[in-house]
Amino acid sequence: MSDVTDAINEIEERISIARDGLRQLRELAAAEQDETLIAQRVAEHEDEIARLTLLLAELESGATAFLA
Repeated sequence: MSDVTDAINEIEERISIARDGLRQLRELAAAEQDETLIAQRVAEHEDEIARLTLLLAELESGATAFLA
């Protein structure tokens, strides 16, 4: 169970980092003229957040099923 908890904590931290990066990119996009590059980086961060969020949900539901 500790492995699942550790994995959940790591994924939550990675989501937090990706969200912070996304926030910074959006701030940069407001000040930059190269919108194509910024838009691509924003999309990459959004994809990473979505992927990690799904992984987190899978781990949490597995942990819940394990505890039930």
